[in-house]
Order: sequence, then C-alpha cells, then structure tokens
Amino acid sequence: VLEEGGRVTYKIAEIMHQAEEDCASLLQVMAAGATAAPGAAGLQAGIAAAASAASTKLRNQAVDRVLKNINPKVRELVKKSPTLAAQIESLEGKVTFKMGPKGSTKTYFDPENNQVVIGPAESLNAQASSIAHETAHAKYKAPYHKPTAGMTKSEYIQKNVREQMLDEGNAQFNAAVVREEVKKAGGPTLKIPGSQQSKYLSAYNDYKSGK
Repeated sequence: VLEEGGRVTYKIAEIMHQAEEDCASLLQVMAAGATAAPGAAGLQAGIAAAASAASTKLRNQAVDRVLKNINPKVRELVKKSPTLAAQIESLEGKVTFKMGPKGSTKTYFDPENNQVVIGPAESLNAQASSIAHETAHAKYKAPYHKPTAGMTKSEYIQKNVREQMLDEGNAQFNAAVVREEVKKAGGPTLKIPGSQQSKYLSAYNDYKSGK
C-alpha cells in the first residue's frame, strides 16, 4: 500500500510541477503583453495573450491525440492552421484518422465508420492538404434525399447531386483556407487536392475580394 501510495504521490507531484511550468509560461506571455502596452490596457492585452496561448496549446494537444496515427511532421503542418486544428479538435471522439494500405495514394472519408483514411504514398504536404479536405467532409456530411412518392428520377438525381457538389465545394474551400493559413504561419505552400488548382484558387480569391 505504501509503495502504491508513493507512486500516486509522485504522479501528483509531476502534475503539480507541470501545472507550475504552465502557469510560469502564461505569466511570461502576460508580462510581454503588459510591457508592450503599460497600464490597464497592457494588463488586458497580457491576459488575452495568455488565454490565446493556453487555448492554442490545448488545441494542439488535441490534434496530437486525434492524429496520433499520422506522421508527426504532418501534425505540425495541421497545427499551423488555426481553422483546421480547431476542426480536428471538435472531431475528437467522433471521427478517427488512420493511414491506408502501404503504397496507396487514396485518401477519403468513410461516413459509415466515421473515419478519415490517408494515403501513405502521398507526400507529407499532400497528406496535410488531404486532411483539410476530408475533415470538411467529416464535419459537413452531405444529407441524403430519399426518393418519395411523386418524386421523379430526375428530381431525385438533381437533389442528391446538388448536395454532393456542395459538400465537395465546401471541402475544397476548406483546403484553400488551410493552405493560406499554413503559408501565413511560415509553412510550405500546400496544393489544393484535385487537378484544377488555378480555378480553385481563383474562386477562393474571388470570395475573399467579395466577388
């Protein structure tokens, strides 16, 4: 019992030590904000910066947990995008991410099993971009319109094709957002999945300019 109690005590001490280090790091961030803008405004800036740093740390830890089966270098690329990292965090416990068969370049979202499968033969940059695309599929999940009495075959096809196109467009838009954020954070220029790169980027830039 004493031995077991000793292990528990040691574990608690480790947790407390980590908490102290975290607090020290947050205080440093707060101090930096206060120095940049003395007075009440500086204190508020410091608190906001500390809260942001804590939120980012928790989000990145979630990314590591959810993408535990994915190459660490890919995880680091994902963390450079606040949008994608937050999406991954929101899927924890709901969707799993795993690598596909060796040599495969096929990446897809499997809605029946709630899992994203990554093609291991893709480059690391391509894997990160594919995760951005497939994560959007995992979050959106296009609704399926069942055939009803009086619905024509054409109507049935049009409704479901429209939903699938919206789903695909949303996934490509997400990949474009992630591409921009990763590049802004000093990462590589990711390629949006698919063969119409220039058209995807043109559409995204039109959206940003309000067209």
